[in-house]
Amino acid sequence: MSNDQSLDSLSSSISTMEITLTRPQQYGKLALLPVELILQITGEPSSDKETLPAKELKNLALSCANLFYLIRPMYYLAENCSIFQSALKQADVDQMERCALFGAAPDTNWNLTNGCCCGAEKPHKHHRPIDGLLECVSVGSVSLDKCIDALRWLLNKGYDAKEQGDQDWYRANDDCEHMPMLLFNMLIPECSRDRIEGICQIIRILRSYGYHMPHDVSFDSFYRARHGLSTTDPNMIRKPMDVAMRSYCPPYLLELVLQEHRIRNLKIRVWSQDCPPEAESWVGSYLTGGPAFYRPEIWAQSSSLGALLWNLYSDLLDSSTDWIEKYPGEAADILENKIKLLVKHRAIDIFEEGALRKILGVLKDINMMAQSLGGLDEERDGKLCWRMLCESLRPLVDHHRLAAHTQHELDTERPRRLHRFVIEMLWNPWKVWHQAQLQKPQARVEMTRHWIDDRLFQKGDGTWTDLIWVKAEYYSVDPAYVEHHLPRWEGMSYDEFLAAVEELVETIGREDAEAEAREEACVAA
Repeated sequence: MSNDQSLDSLSSSISTMEITLTRPQQYGKLALLPVELILQITGEPSSDKETLPAKELKNLALSCANLFYLIRPMYYLAENCSIFQSALKQADVDQMERCALFGAAPDTNWNLTNGCCCGAEKPHKHHRPIDGLLECVSVGSVSLDKCIDALRWLLNKGYDAKEQGDQDWYRANDDCEHMPMLLFNMLIPECSRDRIEGICQIIRILRSYGYHMPHDVSFDSFYRARHGLSTTDPNMIRKPMDVAMRSYCPPYLLELVLQEHRIRNLKIRVWSQDCPPEAESWVGSYLTGGPAFYRPEIWAQSSSLGALLWNLYSDLLDSSTDWIEKYPGEAADILENKIKLLVKHRAIDIFEEGALRKILGVLKDINMMAQSLGGLDEERDGKLCWRMLCESLRPLVDHHRLAAHTQHELDTERPRRLHRFVIEMLWNPWKVWHQAQLQKPQARVEMTRHWIDDRLFQKGDGTWTDLIWVKAEYYSVDPAYVEHHLPRWEGMSYDEFLAAVEELVETIGREDAEAEAREEACVAA
């Protein structure tokens, strides 16, 4: 039995007990002390004053009936309302209610001395009640049904549930009306279907209480990616739209994203030189690169169709994800419903719709193939399925309305849109495939049978990379090797492209060795 249950059950038994002449009497001297002296021992019953620790107060309250009613409020207020903080982390609504009954459920900030396990982009230095609850959601320590009940309790009592104050967006803007970005970072493919649904329900509940969707998610990570990491990483969630298009997220999440534009009377398909005034407060500014460096021009967004392809592939074939189709063709049906929503909300033009429907057509072809084979097997069918998906975009890579570069979103000289689907100019599906294979132990064993031992390198985050591929990409953009470059991916298969990568590095290595030998010969002469 928990601390609060012990106190509550004792309270119930005492309140219903009939006092008679034969009732056992309390002979302990402590209970006979004046209240003033007892308060000097325990401390005043206030959340901002020092008292005995909650555990000691509980033991004292349970020592006799006379002390119970005096000590009980102190117990809930003790240690800066630690009982309420604990109740939040356990999503214990009954305990939260008891804390509120004794004025020990403040809507305040608690400093974190040891950090937290929320997984937010910027580490939390303090927690509000909503943050304590979301930490519970993030680590999965309590059922989501209990978390949802606790969330409703907080919202019904008017607790603050907007973005956490340690995050860059909050610190860079005067007003904040959106829900914590952390929720969208929780929507990862490793989650079960029930967990995804529970988190999406939390987002929907927060929206129903007036908290908006954030305009961007993980912008700081994306900004750093533009300076060394891969901006075409299909797993990078930059905005709610990115995750809403995943097969494992229900269509109603995408509709919530699209409704954010409608309630502001924003027209997604309209090209503009500047951010529409109706979107300015929603977009806000970001602190990047230092406290004095703001980025107000991030209003234009794009979603990579290449990243969408890989995510669809992962939803269908990646054995490391927990999401599995309930029936053959479910992923295709989900994408079709989402295309209908995009059309309904006038969020895509005819070119974007055409590209999405090409992808949908391939998904249906893969479903037919799966039915004929009795299901898909990643080892057997993965490479073919990836090639089929890439074929849907091959004719469109140079399309004037679809081809784009990530930098264009930040180019203030170009007309832009609030959002559009694009084929990223840096996207290379054979590189995406190659990088994914490197993460599989058996695939690495097969590769190293034909390669030199030091070709593979494991980075600090545990992922593996191919140094030959890295060299080839470097040579392709280095002016010193202007005569050498990698071919375009759409002109060949994965195996042909990999051979071209190896040939390029081998050729340049041979030429460099010959040049070095000539230089040494000249010096010797």
